[in-house]
Amino acid sequence: MGEEIKSFSPGRWTAPCWAAVYLFIAGVIQFYFVSVPWDEDTAYHVAVRHLIQLHGILHTFPWTPFSWLSDHYADKELLFHLLFVPLANLSWILAAKIVGMFLEAVMLFAIYFVLRQEKVRFAGLWALLPLITADISVFRFSLVRPQPMSITLALLFLWAVSRGRFVLLAVVSAIYPWSYLLVRAIGGRVKTAVNSEDPLRLLSVIIPARDEEGCICSTVEHLHVELRLHGIPHEIKIIDDGSTDRTWELMQDLKQRITELQPIRNTGANGFGRAVSFGLDRTTGDAVVVMMGDESDDCRDVVRYWQELQNGYDCVFGSRFMKGGGVIDYPPH
Repeated sequence: MGEEIKSFSPGRWTAPCWAAVYLFIAGVIQFYFVSVPWDEDTAYHVAVRHLIQLHGILHTFPWTPFSWLSDHYADKELLFHLLFVPLANLSWILAAKIVGMFLEAVMLFAIYFVLRQEKVRFAGLWALLPLITADISVFRFSLVRPQPMSITLALLFLWAVSRGRFVLLAVVSAIYPWSYLLVRAIGGRVKTAVNSEDPLRLLSVIIPARDEEGCICSTVEHLHVELRLHGIPHEIKIIDDGSTDRTWELMQDLKQRITELQPIRNTGANGFGRAVSFGLDRTTGDAVVVMMGDESDDCRDVVRYWQELQNGYDCVFGSRFMKGGGVIDYPPH
């Protein structure tokens, strides 16, 4: 006796209904739980929208004249900022809530879409799982930032690759660079080659310094000793960024004892970012680390960076928020 086999086939109105549900949930979070945007970045994004309205697409950012971004600006969240343009006549808070509600609903629907295409039962409910697993998920969900757009596109990209949906893949690939240019890897590292045939030969350390006479010598000395103990060939570039104290004089004396030390005066516009850029143009190593002049960075971490780079990673990042990270004597505000 044969058995009846029932196939799972959502109705034609299922997707629009779930889209409405997601929009409602996102709206409740934005308009009921959030009185004003919690993240200060939201105000920045709205301000950039205003600047785009006045000046068009931004290629420079002259409003921060002492920043490297002043003449090296690229809007890595352009599409996100353009979403605010049609809402220019609304208050910035209301505009942020509407954009946040829209992007968050789209992200939930993208999760639902992929699950439905994979014929997962109760896909609409499964898409809500990120919201009900932890309170922090709801908090992150409420922030008006470009990440929901990036997550949506990344999810569609991965699904399109895995299922050979090349039209969708092409569309997402074209949109993504305009939405949120941020490449992340697990643990904050991007790896391209495990066993490089060409090991790194010289580490360049850039230390911008402005009026650091009280600590710059100990910073250089401790770093130099740590690198020598681990046999790391290095050069230390101190970029004097317009110091008015004895920083430059002290570096001239110290380089007589530490031949790897190379003090350089920033002859261009001052500012931390500009000093870093100035130093990058003058390094000779094939790996670069940027450190603070007050020794707030642990020189032992520089050794760890070098060791990871020797394993074939293109970039290595440290974070106080990662497992094993932390801060010592860091101001609470």
